[in-house]
Amino acid sequence: MSTGSSFGCDTTSLGSLTYRTAAATAEMLRREQALDECRALASAAQVHLARAAAAGLQAHDLVKRRAHLADLKRQQTELAQELEQQREVVALAEAELEQAVSALSQASKDLRAIDKHREAWRQRMQRAAEQRDQKLLDEISTAAHRDDTNH
Repeated sequence: MSTGSSFGCDTTSLGSLTYRTAAATAEMLRREQALDECRALASAAQVHLARAAAAGLQAHDLVKRRAHLADLKRQQTELAQELEQQREVVALAEAELEQAVSALSQASKDLRAIDKHREAWRQRMQRAAEQRDQKLLDEISTAAHRDDTNH
């Protein structure tokens, strides 16, 4: 059951947006870690390739190592692009969440204003009813007093 308002934002969707933002952020962090790991592997492969070349490794082994390094560089580029896309997803999720929080805050302010006006109206109606009752009692009292003085 939703605990929302009629102003277009409720706590269920706010919770959903919070969860989506957290999940998107966790995915972004996972992608950052994958990119860091790939960079470390590429750096290590570069060092091993340089050492192997300096040690006079056979050409076919050097070609295999260069191909592996090229694969790591391509993977690094793909991971960097995926990370950038995920950063955009996080930014959008955060913007949606911020907008929902702002809408909920505004709805809360609007509700407080409505409640304040409703209470003021209720008090005015109560005073008017009390004044009508007092006027009626005064008229009854005046009429009763006239009857007493006329007899």
